[in-house]
Amino acid sequence: MACRRSGVQIPSPPVDQRAVRKGRPFSYPDYMNFLFDGRSLTQTPVTGVQRYARDMAAWLKRLGVSFDLWHPPFGGRWLGQAFRHTLLPLRAARYDLLFCPANLGPWRLASGTPLVVTLHCLRVIEHPEWYSQSFAAFYRFMLPRTIARADAIITVSRAIAGDIAARFPSAQGKLHVVPLGLDDAFLAQGPREPGPRSVLFVGGVSPGKGLATLAEALAILNDPSVELVIAGERESILWGDSLLGGLLGKLGPARVRCVQTNEPAEMARLYRQASLTVVPSRYESFGLPALEAMGSGCPVIASDIPALRETLSDAGVFFPVGDAQALAKAMQQVLTDLALHANLAAAGRARASAFSWRACAEATMNVLNKAMEA
Repeated sequence: MACRRSGVQIPSPPVDQRAVRKGRPFSYPDYMNFLFDGRSLTQTPVTGVQRYARDMAAWLKRLGVSFDLWHPPFGGRWLGQAFRHTLLPLRAARYDLLFCPANLGPWRLASGTPLVVTLHCLRVIEHPEWYSQSFAAFYRFMLPRTIARADAIITVSRAIAGDIAARFPSAQGKLHVVPLGLDDAFLAQGPREPGPRSVLFVGGVSPGKGLATLAEALAILNDPSVELVIAGERESILWGDSLLGGLLGKLGPARVRCVQTNEPAEMARLYRQASLTVVPSRYESFGLPALEAMGSGCPVIASDIPALRETLSDAGVFFPVGDAQALAKAMQQVLTDLALHANLAAAGRARASAFSWRACAEATMNVLNKAMEA
C-alpha cells in the first residue's frame, strides 16, 4: 500500500512495493491507519526540517507504509498554524495516530488519538534573539504543550535529546533518538572534481549559522585563490542581504559566490567540487551539511558543539565556537596538507556509511508502532 495524498506530491523512485514489504526487516500492523501532518512539505525556504519531512514521507511510501497526508488548504505561516490547531485535530480524530514531523503538534487533540512528534531542536527556545518576538513567543507557548501532549518524541541526536529532557521534565521517558539519513545523491562517486580551491558553506544566512565567523576567518587567511561558495535556497540567502553585503565588502565580490539551489544532485556536485566544507554554527541539533559533505568525500571543519561532535565523530576537524583565528588555522592546515585532506575525506566516507534514510524511516515506524500499541 502507498500513501494517500491530498494535493501534495511525494517523490518516490519506482519500487516494487510487494517485494519491499516482503523483505522488510520490521513489521507494522496492516490495519494501522495514521495521519501525517504534511504542512512542512510545502513550506519555503526548505530548511533541514522541511527536508526531513519530505524525505521521511518519501521513504515511508517507498517501504510500502500506508498513511494519509494532511496539509492546510491555504499557505502562509500564521494561517497554516491556525489550520493546524483547528482543522487538523478534527481530521486526526478519525485515525489511529497523528505524526507531526516538524517540531509542533496541534494545541488540542482528542484524548484517544496518540501523537508522535519529531522535535528537531530547541533553537527558538535557547536563542529567541534570532527570531521575531511574535514567533519566539508562539514557540514558548506551544512547545511545552506539544511535549506534554505527545505520546512519543523523536529527535535527531543524543545531544538534543539530553537538552530536551533537561529543559522539559515532561519529555523524560518519551524520547527516541533517530539520526537523520543520507540521500544516495551524496554518496561519493570517484575523486573530487577539479576546480579552483573553495570553501563551501551550506544553509541559510542567519545569525546562528556562523557565517560571519567564517568570513572573518577567510579574511585572516588572506588567500585570494580561495573562493567562498554559499549554497542554499534563494529565500534563505536573500534573508541575509545585510550580512552578504558585509561579506562582499570584507572579502571582495570576486571571492564570494552564491549558488541558489537545494536540489540533492546539484548540492552533491558542489560538495565534490569544494576543497572543504565549513559548518561554523553556534547551534545545531544534527548538522545535515556535515553528513552530506562526508558522504561526498569533502573534508569538514566544524564548530566544537555536542551535536556536530556526535555526527562527525572523529571524521572532522573542530574549532571553538566563534573563534575565527582557530578556524583560519584549521582551514590553512586542511588546504595545504594533502595527506590530512585525503585522510579526512576517507574517514568522512566511512562515517557517512552509518547513516541511511531506510534505517531512519524504519526506526521511525517502530516508534509509531509502539505509540499506537501503548
